[in-house]
Amino acid sequence: MEQKQNIKFSIVIPLYNKEKEIKRAIDSVLNQTLQEFELIIVDDGSIDKSASIVRQYNDGRIKFIQQKNAGVSAARNTGIANCRNDYIAFLDADDEWKNNHLAIINNLIHHYPDAGVYATLYQVLNSKGRKSIPKFSSIPPFPWEGILLPSYFSAALEGEPVCSSTAVIPKSVLLIVGNFATTTSMGEDKDLWERIAIKYPIAFSNQIGATYFLNSNNRISKIFFNIISKCPNNLCSLVEERSPRFYRTAQEAILRDEVSRDVLPDLIEYLKKYALISAEFYIKFAGKPQIARKILKTTYPKSKTLLKKKFMLYTLSFLPLSILKLAMAINTKLNNKKHA
Repeated sequence: MEQKQNIKFSIVIPLYNKEKEIKRAIDSVLNQTLQEFELIIVDDGSIDKSASIVRQYNDGRIKFIQQKNAGVSAARNTGIANCRNDYIAFLDADDEWKNNHLAIINNLIHHYPDAGVYATLYQVLNSKGRKSIPKFSSIPPFPWEGILLPSYFSAALEGEPVCSSTAVIPKSVLLIVGNFATTTSMGEDKDLWERIAIKYPIAFSNQIGATYFLNSNNRISKIFFNIISKCPNNLCSLVEERSPRFYRTAQEAILRDEVSRDVLPDLIEYLKKYALISAEFYIKFAGKPQIARKILKTTYPKSKTLLKKKFMLYTLSFLPLSILKLAMAINTKLNNKKHA
């Protein structure tokens, strides 16, 4: 029986002011059971000691690139442009891989060579050391690996099956779909998974391959909550900035008959999820419940999760703003305790 060769990976780490975390991320790459890779670290204008920490490594597989601050998407795209291998893995500077992450991905690639993204399950670690693992009813329990069925969009109705520290993408796919969007402030990674999932199947392993750390100082989730607490209207502009772009991408793909019949129902339901998210922001942050109700009246989800959310939002849209803000404040405190 012919032995399958190991895949050679190019690994991209975007770096911005992560002096406390970058060593952990790099070490987790260097400790992989599969050692055939190149590691490209793109410093996106850090002003702390991140660069000096990277320079301490004397490993010929590491390529260190520095650029003026242009955002995480631009940093990842710079890394992609400098990749020599056919499969590009991504890792955030404040996360880390299990030592068999690339081995799991290597196995997925051999079993599902036509996939557009390869990813593993991940665990979330908060500042108190508490671990949690995302759960998806449409994905079989461990041990399982395969193509997300009926599609990526089915699993994504419940959360994020693919994250920016577990995804591996063939370079050939990026040449067709494009790189990370640099015109959006948030969700640029999710935008790419969505664009790929319209055209390609997504291969997934239910084995944990990475740890996502919630306690990083400039984690995008913290920036997100700072934005909405200081200037709520910015949140709606962020949502409106991103949602219509994916709506357009999805609708154009549907019109061109580029979406398979197996994926189409899930994609349409997924677009309804975006509509509910927009309605939620109009209610909670923009103070425009009348616009939210117009969105809700024209959105007809089928899944129980989205139906429940729709009716909850419709009820909230009639609450006085003072009561709504009080409920949101209580909910925020409970969430902060949960993730602390």
